Amino acid sequence: MATKYEYNDSEDSHNSSRYGALWFGQTFTPQISHQITSFKFKILTQGLIQGLLYYVIYDVDQETHEPTDIICSGSVSPTDAPTETEDLYEISLGAGAPLTAGVEYAAILKYPDGDATHYFRVYYDASGSEYTRGRALLTEDGGSNWNVVGEPGADAVFEEWGTAGPPPMSRAYIAG
Repeated sequence: MATKYEYNDSEDSHNSSRYGALWFGQTFTPQISHQITSFKFKILTQGLIQGLLYYVIYDVDQETHEPTDIICSGSVSPTDAPTETEDLYEISLGAGAPLTAGVEYAAILKYPDGDATHYFRVYYDASGSEYTRGRALLTEDGGSNWNVVGEPGADAVFEEWGTAGPPPMSRAYIAG
Protein backbone atom coordinates (compact mmCIF):
# COMPACT_ATOMS: atom_id res chain seq x y z
CA MET A 1 0.00 0.00 0.00
CA ALA A 2 1.38 3.39 -0.99
CA THR A 3 2.12 6.09 1.58
CA LYS A 4 2.40 9.84 1.05
CA TYR A 5 5.94 10.74 2.18
CA GLU A 6 6.91 14.27 1.10
CA TYR A 7 4.38 16.94 0.14
CA ASN A 8 3.53 20.61 0.00
CA ASP A 9 -0.17 21.37 0.25
CA SER A 10 0.12 25.10 0.90
CA GLU A 11 -1.85 27.60 -1.10
CA ASP A 12 -0.72 28.02 -4.68
CA SER A 13 -0.21 31.70 -5.41
CA HIS A 14 1.41 31.39 -8.86
CA ASN A 15 1.62 29.13 -11.89
CA SER A 16 4.11 28.55 -14.66
CA SER A 17 3.39 27.43 -18.24
CA ARG A 18 5.54 24.44 -19.22
CA TYR A 19 6.10 22.84 -22.65
CA GLY A 20 8.95 21.91 -24.99
CA ALA A 21 12.29 22.75 -23.33
CA LEU A 22 10.50 24.70 -20.55
CA TRP A 23 10.55 22.26 -17.62
CA PHE A 24 9.41 22.67 -14.01
CA GLY A 25 10.96 20.91 -11.04
CA GLN A 26 10.66 20.49 -7.31
CA THR A 27 13.47 19.24 -5.10
CA PHE A 28 12.56 17.27 -2.00
CA THR A 29 14.43 15.56 0.81
CA PRO A 30 12.81 12.45 2.28
CA GLN A 31 12.77 12.12 6.05
CA ILE A 32 12.35 8.33 5.79
CA SER A 33 14.13 5.96 3.38
CA HIS A 34 11.61 4.28 1.06
CA GLN A 35 10.80 3.27 -2.52
CA ILE A 36 9.24 6.10 -4.57
CA THR A 37 6.38 4.79 -6.75
CA SER A 38 4.46 7.87 -7.95
CA PHE A 39 4.47 11.65 -7.93
CA LYS A 40 1.78 14.33 -8.17
CA PHE A 41 2.05 17.94 -9.32
CA LYS A 42 -0.86 20.38 -9.19
CA ILE A 43 -1.51 21.18 -12.85
CA LEU A 44 -4.05 22.47 -15.37
CA THR A 45 -4.04 21.83 -19.13
CA GLN A 46 -4.29 24.59 -21.71
CA GLY A 47 -5.27 23.78 -25.29
CA LEU A 48 -5.57 20.36 -26.92
CA ILE A 49 -3.03 18.11 -25.22
CA GLN A 50 -1.26 15.56 -27.43
CA GLY A 51 1.76 13.38 -26.85
CA LEU A 52 3.14 12.34 -23.48
CA LEU A 53 3.55 14.09 -20.15
CA TYR A 54 6.60 12.97 -18.15
CA TYR A 55 7.50 13.09 -14.46
CA VAL A 56 11.18 12.28 -14.05
CA ILE A 57 12.95 11.73 -10.72
CA TYR A 58 16.60 12.78 -10.58
CA ASP A 59 19.48 12.54 -8.17
CA VAL A 60 20.54 16.05 -7.18
CA ASP A 61 24.02 17.49 -6.82
CA GLN A 62 24.13 18.09 -3.06
CA GLU A 63 26.18 21.30 -3.49
CA THR A 64 24.53 23.03 -6.48
CA HIS A 65 21.06 21.51 -5.84
CA GLU A 66 20.69 20.91 -9.60
CA PRO A 67 19.30 17.66 -11.08
CA THR A 68 21.97 15.24 -12.32
CA ASP A 69 21.12 11.58 -13.07
CA ILE A 70 17.69 10.09 -13.80
CA ILE A 71 16.74 7.42 -11.27
CA CYS A 72 13.20 6.64 -12.49
CA SER A 73 10.41 8.13 -14.58
CA GLY A 74 6.85 7.73 -15.71
CA SER A 75 4.79 9.03 -18.61
CA VAL A 76 1.16 9.10 -19.65
CA SER A 77 -0.99 10.35 -22.47
CA PRO A 78 -2.76 12.83 -20.18
CA THR A 79 -6.27 12.69 -21.63
CA ASP A 80 -7.70 12.80 -18.10
CA ALA A 81 -5.55 15.70 -16.86
CA PRO A 82 -7.50 18.60 -15.30
CA THR A 83 -8.85 21.03 -17.90
CA GLU A 84 -11.11 23.42 -15.96
CA THR A 85 -9.81 23.51 -12.39
CA GLU A 86 -6.22 22.88 -11.32
CA ASP A 87 -5.73 19.65 -9.39
CA LEU A 88 -3.07 17.19 -8.30
CA TYR A 89 -2.23 14.86 -11.19
CA GLU A 90 -0.49 11.57 -10.50
CA ILE A 91 1.91 9.65 -12.72
CA SER A 92 3.12 6.20 -11.74
CA LEU A 93 6.89 5.72 -11.76
CA GLY A 94 6.66 1.99 -12.46
CA ALA A 95 8.94 0.04 -10.11
CA GLY A 96 10.23 3.39 -8.86
CA ALA A 97 13.57 3.75 -7.12
CA PRO A 98 14.95 3.64 -3.59
CA LEU A 99 15.27 7.03 -1.87
CA THR A 100 17.58 7.64 1.09
CA ALA A 101 16.48 9.76 4.07
CA GLY A 102 18.29 13.10 4.20
CA VAL A 103 19.34 13.06 0.52
CA GLU A 104 17.89 15.65 -1.90
CA TYR A 105 16.13 14.53 -5.10
CA ALA A 106 14.24 16.38 -7.84
CA ALA A 107 10.94 15.65 -9.59
CA ILE A 108 10.78 17.27 -13.03
CA LEU A 109 7.67 17.80 -15.19
CA LYS A 110 8.35 17.64 -18.94
CA TYR A 111 5.90 18.07 -21.81
CA PRO A 112 8.11 17.99 -24.93
CA ASP A 113 5.21 17.90 -27.43
CA GLY A 114 3.66 21.15 -26.19
CA ASP A 115 3.89 24.67 -27.54
CA ALA A 116 2.74 28.19 -26.60
CA THR A 117 -0.95 27.24 -27.12
CA HIS A 118 -0.82 23.62 -25.84
CA TYR A 119 0.80 23.37 -22.43
CA PHE A 120 0.52 22.57 -18.74
CA ARG A 121 0.31 25.12 -15.95
CA VAL A 122 2.16 23.98 -12.83
CA TYR A 123 1.04 25.57 -9.56
CA TYR A 124 3.37 26.71 -6.79
CA ASP A 125 3.52 28.79 -3.62
CA ALA A 126 5.88 31.73 -4.18
CA SER A 127 5.33 33.34 -0.81
CA GLY A 128 7.47 30.99 1.27
CA SER A 129 5.72 27.67 1.74
CA GLU A 130 5.91 25.56 4.87
CA TYR A 131 7.87 22.86 3.00
CA THR A 132 11.50 23.49 3.98
CA ARG A 133 13.27 20.43 2.53
CA GLY A 134 13.30 21.51 -1.13
CA ARG A 135 12.67 24.26 -3.65
CA ALA A 136 10.95 24.88 -6.97
CA LEU A 137 13.14 25.01 -10.09
CA LEU A 138 12.69 26.17 -13.69
CA THR A 139 14.69 25.58 -16.84
CA GLU A 140 14.10 27.15 -20.23
CA ASP A 141 16.68 25.08 -22.11
CA GLY A 142 15.78 21.46 -21.42
CA GLY A 143 17.80 21.15 -18.21
CA SER A 144 21.15 22.71 -19.13
CA ASN A 145 20.61 25.64 -16.77
CA TRP A 146 18.34 25.70 -13.74
CA ASN A 147 16.92 28.65 -11.82
CA VAL A 148 15.39 28.65 -8.35
CA VAL A 149 11.80 29.94 -8.44
CA GLY A 150 11.34 33.02 -6.26
CA GLU A 151 13.00 33.71 -2.97
CA PRO A 152 12.57 32.77 -0.27
CA GLY A 153 11.22 29.27 -0.43
CA ALA A 154 8.95 28.87 -3.45
CA ASP A 155 7.67 25.31 -3.72
CA ALA A 156 5.37 23.43 -6.08
CA VAL A 157 2.15 22.00 -4.77
CA PHE A 158 3.11 18.32 -4.86
CA GLU A 159 2.90 14.89 -3.28
CA GLU A 160 5.55 12.14 -3.35
CA TRP A 161 4.24 8.59 -2.82
CA GLY A 162 5.99 5.31 -2.17
CA THR A 163 6.25 2.09 -0.23
CA ALA A 164 8.30 1.09 2.77
CA GLY A 165 11.12 -1.28 2.13
CA PRO A 166 14.63 -2.24 3.13
CA PRO A 167 17.16 0.60 3.38
CA PRO A 168 18.28 1.56 -0.13
CA MET A 169 21.72 0.53 -1.32
CA SER A 170 24.04 3.10 -2.80
CA ARG A 171 23.31 3.51 -6.52
CA ALA A 172 27.08 3.53 -7.09
CA TYR A 173 27.21 0.04 -5.58
CA ILE A 174 24.23 -1.15 -7.62
CA ALA A 175 25.72 0.18 -10.88
CA GLY A 176 29.17 -1.25 -10.18
